[in-house]
Amino acid sequence: MLQELNGMFSLVIYNNQTSEIFVARDGLGIKPLYFTQKHNFITLSSEISPIIQLYNFSEIDDIGIRQYKKLRAFFNGGLI
Repeated sequence: MLQELNGMFSLVIYNNQTSEIFVARDGLGIKPLYFTQKHNFITLSSEISPIIQLYNFSEIDDIGIRQYKKLRAFFNGGLI
């Protein structure tokens, strides 16, 4: 299915019957997809600012920034 999609995209499909989610983005990573898990909720967005505002993140994680700049990813629940 994803091979048929062209262009930049990020998508989330939720299955009510199985409570499973399927998350994908374009192969080149042009359209970002940010997420966080907090208080037993998963929040996803193509922009990071709504997540920051929703959870009122106020501290900057220097290690998280370096990790993201170098690897373009977070590990162990890292945040900026």
